[in-house]
Amino acid sequence: SPGYKARNRLIYLFACGLLTVFGGKRAGFTGAGALGVVVISFVASHGWSTEKGPVAKSFKILWIYAQPALFGLTGAALDVDFLSAEIIGLGLVILAVGIIVRLVVTFFAVSGQGFTVKERLFIALAWLPKATVQVFCILYLVLSTALKLY
Repeated sequence: SPGYKARNRLIYLFACGLLTVFGGKRAGFTGAGALGVVVISFVASHGWSTEKGPVAKSFKILWIYAQPALFGLTGAALDVDFLSAEIIGLGLVILAVGIIVRLVVTFFAVSGQGFTVKERLFIALAWLPKATVQVFCILYLVLSTALKLY
């Protein structure tokens, strides 16, 4: 039955994702786990291209609960007591430069597509919050590396 197939695929993807993250960490490859999750998801979605709707819907519902946990646990793991004003200032400068570069690159990336200047500016601003989850995944790797060093 299609319901069991979708459920089994959901369990399979979730279990393989957990296995790659925790198995990679246990083997000493902290970044490999996150990469493994991306590869497994890509391969599964490519292989199930005609029947991935129910699995995608299930993960969308699961993500409603997992996203706050991801951001909350990442925030709770940060210890801001050791941050100095200099480090915070440097972080803000890096963030500002990154945002400006992203806006400029996006603005020019969509030029030549027939958009007006206002539309290109809107697209550059609309694409700004993309990759938030990826940033938190990278933050996890940086945080785990920093915790090993200190």
